[in-house]
Amino acid sequence: MGGFVRPANAGDASVVWGIDARASEFPWSPGQIQQSVDADNEHDQALVIEIEAAVVGFVFFNLVLDEGNIHNIAIHPNHQRRGLASTLLSEAIWQMREHGVKRCFLDVRRSNNAAVAFYTGLGFKIEGERRNYYRACVGREDALLMSKIL
Repeated sequence: MGGFVRPANAGDASVVWGIDARASEFPWSPGQIQQSVDADNEHDQALVIEIEAAVVGFVFFNLVLDEGNIHNIAIHPNHQRRGLASTLLSEAIWQMREHGVKRCFLDVRRSNNAAVAFYTGLGFKIEGERRNYYRACVGREDALLMSKIL
C-alpha cells in the first residue's frame, strides 16, 4: 500500500497528463489537466499520490453544496493493484466529508468491469446510466452513474 497524498499543483500537470495518457484509452487533454491542477477555488480539488517523491496517480473532484463528484482518477499502470487508488479515493472522500458533502457521485464506462468492481467494493452503488456518454473507438459508450452516501 503506502503512498503520500497531497494537493496537486501547477508543476504536476505534465506528469499527471502522462499518467492519464498511459492509464486511459481516452485521456484528458493537457489543457484540461492544467486547468484542473490550477483550480484556485474551494469547489474544484485535485490530489496526487506519490511514491518516493514521484507522482504516480491523481484524482480530480469537485464540491457543490452537499454533493461531491469524482471527475477523473488514475494510477500509473506500473503502480496499479497496490491499493493506491483506494488510498487516493479515501482521502478525497475524507476531504468531501470535511466540507459537509453528504453524497459522492461518479460516472464509469459500462464496459469497465474492473472499475465498477472497485467502486462497488468501496460502497458505491449503481444509480442509473447516461446513454452515449463516453467517446468510444466506434461510436459512443454508456456510463453507469454511481453514488455513495457519505
